[in-house]
Amino acid sequence: MVNENESIPKINKFHYLRSVLEGSAAVVIKSIEFSSENYDVAWDLLCQRYDNTRLLVNNHLRALFSFQPIARESHQSLRYMIDYFTKHLRALGTLKEPTSFWDTLIIFMMTTKLDGATSRKWEEHRNCLTEPPSLESFCEFLRNRADVLETVHICKTEQPKTDKHVQSKEPKYTKSFVAANSSSKSCVICSKNHFLYECDKFKIMNEDARLSLVNKHKLCSNCFKPGHRPSRCFRKGCQICNAKHNSLLHKQLQENGTVNTDNNIPSPSSSSQGGSANEQVSLSAMMPGQVLLCTAQVLGD
Repeated sequence: MVNENESIPKINKFHYLRSVLEGSAAVVIKSIEFSSENYDVAWDLLCQRYDNTRLLVNNHLRALFSFQPIARESHQSLRYMIDYFTKHLRALGTLKEPTSFWDTLIIFMMTTKLDGATSRKWEEHRNCLTEPPSLESFCEFLRNRADVLETVHICKTEQPKTDKHVQSKEPKYTKSFVAANSSSKSCVICSKNHFLYECDKFKIMNEDARLSLVNKHKLCSNCFKPGHRPSRCFRKGCQICNAKHNSLLHKQLQENGTVNTDNNIPSPSSSSQGGSANEQVSLSAMMPGQVLLCTAQVLGD
């Protein structure tokens, strides 16, 4: 010890003493003048204040009993507990306390401070022992437990975080079917509210004029509606020959053998037949980044 080393000048001992003291101990010698003669005075004051074995023992025991229970399992808490109890037990051993016989008592104290999960693990481990555990074996168990918890914690933090709000790769589709009455029957000839096949002006035309009008307005030669070819029209065909053309064009198309459909505009929509002449059925399909609206009107001859 520095105090017992006669080769070190007292002024150096005093300087070293003041440099290592903290808190209330430093306050005890703070007012003493710094000189070689006052070193012994400072040392005696510190011995009178702190060289009280009974008080020191009580302080260390109080620290052991006042250790706060571990609320939740963690490797930091378990390692802190080991270091905390080891520090105070070593100090008590230095004060001539028989700590080597305290294993059962200290183990009991420490187990009451453990979190629930670690306490259950210890009881399971203890049931496998054939002899009472020593304090060293108990601390070794806590160290192993801390290593496991640390490994699990590292693995969890290294896992990539997934965004709960990321949408699935599979697109979601929403479909709706709506039936509604349509008032849009504007005739391409007279602009009145009726279908082309209902128009008197269209009916009095000859077949050539009718076919020319259909091609001019890019209408389906079967239902007289725009947006699709006769081959994609769901309306029933000619009532005379069942071919895919309107009965009003039967004679002319039979003579031509076919109808000029190059001017007809293809469309992804599909027509639907059945029901009354003024019934309109709409199909809408919505998908990510795309909206498709198909409308079909039921026609009658």
